[in-house]
Amino acid sequence: MRKLGSLITLFLLVVTSSALAQQRTIEGQVRDDVTNEEISFPQITVEGTTVGTVGSESGYFELEVPLGPIRLIIQRIGYRSAIVDVPADEDVLDVALTVDYLRVEELVVTGRATETRRANLPNAVGTVDGTEINQVPQETIDKAIAGRIAGAVIAQNSGAPGGGIQLNIRGSSSINAQAEPLYVIDGVIASNIGIASAQNEITDAAGGSATSGSAFDQDVVQNRIADINPEDIETIEVLKGASATAIYGSKASNGVVIITTRQGEGPNQVRLAFQGGAFDLANTLGAREFADATEASGAFGTTAADFCTSSPCQIFDNEQELAGRNAFSWQGDIQVSGGQPGSTTYFGSGQWRDDEGIIRNTGFDRQSGRLNVNTVVGGVADFSFNTNLIRTNARRGITNNGNNTISYYMVFPNTPNFIDLQSTDDAHGNEIFPQTVFVQAGSNPLQTAALVENDETVWRLIGSMNMEFSLVNNDKDRVQIIAPVGADYFDQNNRIFSPPETFWESVDGLPGTVVESTTGALNLNAGANAVWSHQFSGSQLTSSVGLGYELRDISTDRIIGRDLTAGKNKADAATQVDIRENQSKIEDFGFYIQEEWLGVDNRLLLTGMVRFDQSSSQGDPGKLFIFPKGAFSYRITDGSNPENFFSEVKFRAAYGQSGNQPLCDLRDGCQKFTSLLINRNIEGDAGTILEGTAGSPELAPERMAEFEAGFDITGLNDRLTLQLPGYLQNVTAVIRQRTLAPSTGFGNQITNSASLRNWGLETTIGWTPFVSSGFTWLSRTVFYLNKSQVR
Repeated sequence: MRKLGSLITLFLLVVTSSALAQQRTIEGQVRDDVTNEEISFPQITVEGTTVGTVGSESGYFELEVPLGPIRLIIQRIGYRSAIVDVPADEDVLDVALTVDYLRVEELVVTGRATETRRANLPNAVGTVDGTEINQVPQETIDKAIAGRIAGAVIAQNSGAPGGGIQLNIRGSSSINAQAEPLYVIDGVIASNIGIASAQNEITDAAGGSATSGSAFDQDVVQNRIADINPEDIETIEVLKGASATAIYGSKASNGVVIITTRQGEGPNQVRLAFQGGAFDLANTLGAREFADATEASGAFGTTAADFCTSSPCQIFDNEQELAGRNAFSWQGDIQVSGGQPGSTTYFGSGQWRDDEGIIRNTGFDRQSGRLNVNTVVGGVADFSFNTNLIRTNARRGITNNGNNTISYYMVFPNTPNFIDLQSTDDAHGNEIFPQTVFVQAGSNPLQTAALVENDETVWRLIGSMNMEFSLVNNDKDRVQIIAPVGADYFDQNNRIFSPPETFWESVDGLPGTVVESTTGALNLNAGANAVWSHQFSGSQLTSSVGLGYELRDISTDRIIGRDLTAGKNKADAATQVDIRENQSKIEDFGFYIQEEWLGVDNRLLLTGMVRFDQSSSQGDPGKLFIFPKGAFSYRITDGSNPENFFSEVKFRAAYGQSGNQPLCDLRDGCQKFTSLLINRNIEGDAGTILEGTAGSPELAPERMAEFEAGFDITGLNDRLTLQLPGYLQNVTAVIRQRTLAPSTGFGNQITNSASLRNWGLETTIGWTPFVSSGFTWLSRTVFYLNKSQVR
């Protein structure tokens, strides 16, 4: 037995020595090819395997590799990757990387748990990085996208501070359902819902209830994506059409905006920044000037002669008096970051922003705190934690439309500039405003700006945790389990106060109005994904499966009080009180299967995916809806001479389907249900009656089928890129109202009974004509064309 044991020990020593003899150590240094500075934490991989390492902060690396000639891939975010052939007798390398000015090499999210190099993407995906966003201080991140992404149209529905932005991608894809894209922040499906302040209660802009859809449209709502601090953003990716968004299923036909925040790495550092300035009125309406009282009377009646007592009539610049405020605005930021990839990294930030509006009692301020931590345990488990606490306050004034001639700019067209609207002080120092004789109840916009409050305060917490476990990691295979969990909760409080002394409050006989609203909204999502990457014969096959659960729960309580006793700014001081409540809760469940094959020297990519979705917002909450996708891209490269005008041409095509769920929110209620009108008096007894619109038990998500094809060109030593995609979208099962026969008892019904078609072309040209160690010139040109048709 002792002899047998000795033989076994000798055999193991021989095997071990043989295995060790099959390895050699390569060491190297990675630098910037222009500045010659060290590039921290480069990633080095042996081509065709999963063998690799991450270099040090100084760019130095050591890697155990097989004997014989090999090929290494050296990568770093923000740089073009380098492929280095290493002979069998070479063990020391000095590698120079070129800055990827046009982001050809960046990784783009293509699935719930997978990424693809932009060079191989089969879809047109727009990207904006944090450096571009903060070149010019931005109030909100959606404004930073404007003009940078082909096919993305930014519409500002108000000049009021604090937002009010709508993002439309590749034209209209719906009539009566959601029109804005899906937002995903660090894996959290975030809320971008706009909650109306009920400004309609005093402006009557919609001519009806403040809970109706049209009232929401005209209530100057602030979209909640405005809460996010632009200084925290690492990248924004815009998935434009169904061929790119199919993996998000039944709520992605309007596009998906993926926001990734900073993670931090490198030496521990602290950054402080302060910015200050003032806002100014960009454009004025102007006003007609009158030569004398006769001309003024011809336009405004004989009363005008009482105010125009000179030739020409004296001019008062009331618009400048209203919107000529130039109060100091400022922003202070602090950021801390550090750590080493593969161990622990962190990023923390704080911001205080105070924007003073150009109109009295308007402005926007935001306080934001963030902490992102990533840590690797035992080399097999990767945990990332992202938290963001935000407080915003928007003072929005009374702007936009109105039927009561209250909104500032609804008064000016009926008020000649020979009327002086400015206030004077009485003996006690109180402001006394003159009435405007040419509008209802003498409404004076300067008085309205001075006395009326329209404030919105939001507290918001966004948190996410992503867990990645490596079950298998060898030369050929890597198996991961990725489990993200996230929550987005905000509490929004709106308050409108119109005191009795405003001239127009006496019109309805109930002087003084106060509106108090409280909204609580929770978005919760959790998922689990399994990803298997297999290297074989110079190719890579990536298989992924996953499932997810999502919850959206929102409720609003609103109190409207009129005829305020002693003018008190309290709802319980009102003699007439109206109470309203709205609630909505949606649960979604889905799962997907995806295959990606990358081969032919990493030049051919084939992708196939199918997603299954069900949602409580649809007529049958248990029914599964299927959304497939197929795509390919092929690159023709000429690496022999990088100075050639065209060094690479990529042809690509993709087909996919995604959906748009029926609405079930505070704006329109649940479209699948028939609404009941409550608090109705029926022969002296309290009761409910059916509303005039019938729901549909068969209501389904709208479905977009998109085909996209195009080509990308890279040239001039990777300093020129041209993207030229075209697309055709057919949207079926579009939700609309159809008229019913009077005998049904309803006026109309919500159904899937319309269709839309969109087609378009997009062009993005990126060019870096000049690069040096101290100066870089980057140019981008964007063009897009979209045509829509209701069928």
